[in-house]
Amino acid sequence: MRGPIWVAGGTMVAAALSFAFQTGLSLIMSESAFGVVASAMIGAAALAVFTSMGSQNVMLDAVERQGRSARDVVKPYLRIWGTTSVIGATVVGIVVAVVPALGSALAFTVALCCMISLFSILASSRQSARDFPGVGLLLIAPEAAKVIALAALWLAGLEDLHAAYWLMSGAFAAACLITILLGLPSARGISPLTWRDVAVAGFPYALSGLLFMLYYRASILVMSSQGYLTEAGSLAVIYLFITAILMLPNAYSQRFLLGRWHAVSGKRPEVFRSELKRQVLSVLAFTIPISAAWFFCSRGVLAWLYGDAYLLAQQWAPAFALVLLSRGVNIPLQAASSIASLRWPRTWVICAAAAVTVGLTIALLPSIGFASAYWAALAAEVVLASALYIMLHRRGKARSVD
Repeated sequence: MRGPIWVAGGTMVAAALSFAFQTGLSLIMSESAFGVVASAMIGAAALAVFTSMGSQNVMLDAVERQGRSARDVVKPYLRIWGTTSVIGATVVGIVVAVVPALGSALAFTVALCCMISLFSILASSRQSARDFPGVGLLLIAPEAAKVIALAALWLAGLEDLHAAYWLMSGAFAAACLITILLGLPSARGISPLTWRDVAVAGFPYALSGLLFMLYYRASILVMSSQGYLTEAGSLAVIYLFITAILMLPNAYSQRFLLGRWHAVSGKRPEVFRSELKRQVLSVLAFTIPISAAWFFCSRGVLAWLYGDAYLLAQQWAPAFALVLLSRGVNIPLQAASSIASLRWPRTWVICAAAAVTVGLTIALLPSIGFASAYWAALAAEVVLASALYIMLHRRGKARSVD
């Protein structure tokens, strides 16, 4: 029991630091600048999820089911990380030489991506070795680096977006370098997993993780790319708070309930359905009162925090209580679909939700502006919940026939 507590605790502390970092940025920067930075952070986080190639899932599978060494399993992941880091640095170098104005944004994206990916891989290796205090530390470390970067940004008083990008890029690169100097986990002998093995095994997890990062926050990217920077900044503030609020039910579902899914996956369909109902009700016990509190209090909290800034966020925040509640239903459904036999169906379901988010935002943005993000988010949640439920129901019926 101590292992999940260490991991859940590290997850919560990391989430608190991430919330502090992004809230600090939203207070220091203008709405439009924060919209641009938030878009870059979403893109970098999505790339980091992809480049870590489902490390946690694949490592745990290799260690627990195949009896392989955690040290050996981590080696190909570090090779992949090193290669992608070199490629990213090369691309940034070329762009800086050709188009200097774009270099800072790319440097920030690549540095943030490399930092998140490195610590994700190392945390997965520590979890594979059952070093749960180490997992908690490696979850916290990159978020601590972000807070340090924020403090440096505030002390430097930088208002120029490109200068802020360069400063934060340097802080993230330093975090990676310090980690390397402190000593990466060594892998002695010949690794039993090749680069190809890791890529093939991890690709479904990497793709679904990438799509998950985008399916409800893609509206921020669309708004930013279409020039709606103020709207993007306000939406980023709303999702900043929603993401922080959902960390508790997320941590509870992923760390404590996921093991129960694997425990019932080989049993009778009625046992599986009973567990699904239990977990939905369990997570809703968190999200219903949280959503109600958000509906009644969010506008006042944002007004107190931002004053006359982020007015769109203050106006629309209560409506997003319904999105928050819908996500509470989807959390246990997604946890259930994380069972290995459903990883590809889950990937395509999340892909459909991401397509709904992007498509509706693009279609509605010119006519209704910020409201397009709300309706796109709500539609994506409904599509995701419906598709996941149908998928799990069919799985139960197929097993009944068997």
